[in-house]
Amino acid sequence: MRRKIRIANAFVAKYLCSTFYITHRPLDEVFRMDLNNSFLKHCEASYDPSERSVEVSMKGYLKRKAYFDDVHGGIMDRPAVKSKKSHVEVSKASQSSFVLNEGINKSYSKLDVLLGQEFSKYWRNTRALLVLKGSEIVYEGYSSRFDQTSIFPGWSMTKSLFGFLYGMWHDQKVFHLDESDLFEEWKDDDRRGITLRHLLQMRSGLDWDESYDKVSDVTRMLLDSESCSSFAMSRKLARIPGSKWVYSSGDSVLLSEFFRRRLGDEKYGSDIRLFLENMGWKSYFLEKDREGTYVASSYAWATAREWAHLGLALNNKGQLGNKRLVDQNWVDFMFSSYEAVPLGQYGAQVWLNGNGLKKLSFRPYKKLPSMGICQGFNGQRIYCIPEMNLSIVRLGLSGVNHFDDQKFVGKILTTL
Repeated sequence: MRRKIRIANAFVAKYLCSTFYITHRPLDEVFRMDLNNSFLKHCEASYDPSERSVEVSMKGYLKRKAYFDDVHGGIMDRPAVKSKKSHVEVSKASQSSFVLNEGINKSYSKLDVLLGQEFSKYWRNTRALLVLKGSEIVYEGYSSRFDQTSIFPGWSMTKSLFGFLYGMWHDQKVFHLDESDLFEEWKDDDRRGITLRHLLQMRSGLDWDESYDKVSDVTRMLLDSESCSSFAMSRKLARIPGSKWVYSSGDSVLLSEFFRRRLGDEKYGSDIRLFLENMGWKSYFLEKDREGTYVASSYAWATAREWAHLGLALNNKGQLGNKRLVDQNWVDFMFSSYEAVPLGQYGAQVWLNGNGLKKLSFRPYKKLPSMGICQGFNGQRIYCIPEMNLSIVRLGLSGVNHFDDQKFVGKILTTL
């Protein structure tokens, strides 16, 4: 129980700290609206503006503190050492960056009525919802206290964002999918056989537990380690690389660490900023670990419309407006499953519903069409349905395993 309380206090401190400084929502509102469950509501928080920190304990027990700076975002336990060339991970869009049409097509009146009603019913914890046909918005709605300017955490949708932008470096021949010997730390053991393809498809073979409701590898990495990248790097092999799919935020962080080392800090950061600028992201924040590695598993923040740009680019196989962001073959790779996934429900940093190999045509959501899903904690979703030229973005707070994708998307599709 002691370790669980330590992790819980860290989660609350990190969440409050990052949310306050990135979204500028009041701390008391965030605590009341976002953290009011039976366990976390016993936490007590104090805020120190002079050091930009939030300290949390459970009735005074096992205090944890998160610090915020404009380079890393929220960092646990002690401030990060800033580089001399510090910068805020927020970009202003250039004239050439993509922007969605401001107007909303009102010809889909049934959709407007349905979703307007559902905000106060089944999806009462939905905070932002966009439906796009092509690049045209056919529905946009926000719950009370949120709007077009609100910034939302993507949680594990961050994996799909980074998985997509890695295609930029693949096009530039910075890497090839089947290269191994990825890290100096692995040169003397069997981990040297892990390839970038293995990491992208989450079949590295590294020992990993992705449970969120207990002390596990993912909670220790994000909330109780010196740095996310060093923690993921330390995992030992549990099976032959490539032999089995195991969902792992550690694999996603290792990809980010690989590219930081391959490119160097300056190019790593500037390439990502330029890519997101071209994708029309201008209000985003990407958090880093203490080493300066983007936490590519979990910590991207953006507006609902910016998340919609990602869905649209995936639907268009890498094309957004008049810009080709990545080659279409990269998106095909992301949306293809492989033998190690028992039911074909995962590709490369994106979830699938009926895509991939013919004999892996299982659909987790049998009543829904083939699609890719960027999926994050607490019901963050981007549904990419290429055959209907449809993108759906849902952001909110639904609790673990409390969001019914099939019912949600199915109701939308009945009106289109």
